[in-house]
Amino acid sequence: MRLEDRVAVVTGGAQGLGEQICMTLSSVGAAAFVNERPGGTSPEPVADAITSNGGRSATAVADICVASQAEDLMAKALSAFGHIDVLVNNAAISRDALLLEMSDQAWDEVFAANARGVFNCIHAVMPHMIERRSGSIVNVSSVVADLGTLGASNYAASKGAVNSLTRSAAVELARFGIRVNAVAPGVVETRLMERVLGKRRKRMLDRIPLNRFANPEEIADVVLFLASGRSSYITGEVIRVAGGMGLAHG
Repeated sequence: MRLEDRVAVVTGGAQGLGEQICMTLSSVGAAAFVNERPGGTSPEPVADAITSNGGRSATAVADICVASQAEDLMAKALSAFGHIDVLVNNAAISRDALLLEMSDQAWDEVFAANARGVFNCIHAVMPHMIERRSGSIVNVSSVVADLGTLGASNYAASKGAVNSLTRSAAVELARFGIRVNAVAPGVVETRLMERVLGKRRKRMLDRIPLNRFANPEEIADVVLFLASGRSSYITGEVIRVAGGMGLAHG
């Protein structure tokens, strides 16, 4: 699954799963264009790590919730590398609360980042990919879109929207040689998730037949597969990478 001469734009690529996706894609030859939101973690260390290993990378700070900034992000990637072959819509936020206590702001912010941001980036990269008659778009969703989750209905609903957008975009863009798929992780071992899990760790493990959480490399490998030519006949799919989470067991 080599990606020499391919360029991948990865949103939310400065830390956690996004960082691992950038490192995995660059390890097989892709140039990684690392995006992060204003005020977030700097994307420069990820880019520096890639280039120090002999890879190609560049960065841009952009708020993908804003259509004009998503367009500017793609323009900067084109300026840096000349073309875009892969878009990984990884950026997402959470604003957890029970429905009874959830504010309009918490709902709107999550949908702006997790659903509107995906739309903005797809919309911004489409003209270029249509002109080239090729491209792979990989959206990072979540298994909770199908399972639901206590205290995060806004997050689950936003990822359900991503799944629906994935399927519809796949239908519209297939005639241009553009594939659109999604990866739906379960619980992934990142520094952020470690803080979030806290005392819920054992309860969450009990829901997973494989009885462990994913490591970021396992999710990134599926993103790589969908970005590569090895998945050339796959489009419109939402692939769970969740250790069996959601299956009846025990």
